[in-house]
This record gives sequence, structure tokens and C-alpha cells, in this order.
Amino acid sequence: MAASAGGASRPVTQRRSRPACIAVFGGTFDPVHLGHLHAAQVAGEALGGIGVTLLPAARPWHRPPPLASAAHRCRMLELAADGKGLGVSHLEIDRPGPSYAVDTLRELAGAQAPRNVEPRSVIVWCIGGDALDALETWHRAEQLPSLCNLLVFQRPGSPHARPPQGFEVVDAAACLASRRSGGVHFLDAPMLDISATAVRRAIAGGDATGALLPRQVWDYIRRNGLYGAAGASLK
Repeated sequence: MAASAGGASRPVTQRRSRPACIAVFGGTFDPVHLGHLHAAQVAGEALGGIGVTLLPAARPWHRPPPLASAAHRCRMLELAADGKGLGVSHLEIDRPGPSYAVDTLRELAGAQAPRNVEPRSVIVWCIGGDALDALETWHRAEQLPSLCNLLVFQRPGSPHARPPQGFEVVDAAACLASRRSGGVHFLDAPMLDISATAVRRAIAGGDATGALLPRQVWDYIRRNGLYGAAGASLK
């Protein structure tokens, strides 16, 4: 209790700060390419200039395992993100077992923290339009609308997908940064039409180009002989 000028005591009003917003771009990043980096930077700008964290999956249960090891993929991400205002999280790499988004979201939001101490973080999960189609098949997918908002990257020329069950379309991406959860925005900003499959195919064929990979990542791939890169050179 705090004393007033007249000596009477009054309750102290505790101001709750606005919840922090964490933007996360998850994927296998096998390997990370210029399309990933461009999408992450566009997402950060659309959300009001916040930094985006790249989150490599260790053992995605809903797709074939990555070709490169977790250690290689993390190192390539660190090289690619350096100096670009992007972060890299090892949260899923360090956690044993399959990589489930619901577990990751709970950890990121600080769900274990006392609610009267600090507001839980708002999570914006950045996801490609192709991955959105399978979202409702994810592990405990029914819990996702209560844990995060979604920012969806659209491939050039792709029609908008329907919002997943439990999510509501939000007109402005920046609104997701202050919404507790359950919002989805389809980002109309131009994206680079690059896929990791095409990158791996190009590397194996010896014709990887600077239009696909950051130079530091390509140098790392070549030094370590990843994706059949032996003898290839950056054009």
C-alpha cells in the first residue's frame, strides 16, 4: 500500500506492459536459401519492424527427414542470418523427440510463467501457403488457434487458401503483433519463387547459382560436400 499526501493509504496500481511479439519462421531449411531470407525480412517489416527468428525443425514427424544434419542446417542458418536482423533458435534442435509446433509454441510463449508477473508473449508463426494446406493434420492442431497467430507467405500467382479451422482472417499483418491468438493474415508482398527441392537438385547437378543461395551458405555446402556438391562452383 502507498501513502497519499493526506496520510491515507491507497492500493498501488500495477501497470501491465503490452505483451511482447515473437515472430517465428519454422521449417527444415534443408538448405536455407534466399527465398527464406527474403520472406523472413518481409514478414518482419509487415509486422511493424520486428526481428524474425528462424526455427529449424530437428525431427519433423509429418514429412521425410532432412538430408543435412541438424548441426549443418543450424550452421547454415547462422551464416545466412548474420547481419540481416534475423535470429536463429535451437529450441527444437535441442529438444528430444519429434518436433511438434504446439510444444514449441508453449515454450516460446512462456506458458509456465505466472500470469500475474508478466503478460505472455504474442506468437506469430510464419508459414508458407503450401504448408498451410496441411496445418490441420499437425499434432494437436486443434490447440494452435489458442497459441499463436499465423502469417502466411503466398507463392507468386497462388490463390489465397482458406483459413484453418479456429483462425480468423485479419486484414493487416501488423494487427497480428498485438492480437493474443487465432488471427491469420495472407501476405500479398512479392516472394521469391525458390524451393529447397529445386536448390538441392541444382546443387547435385553442379549448377547452383547466386540467385538461389547466400554465398556463405554455398561455401559451407561445398566445403562439407552437402547435397552432392563436390566439384560444383557458385556462378
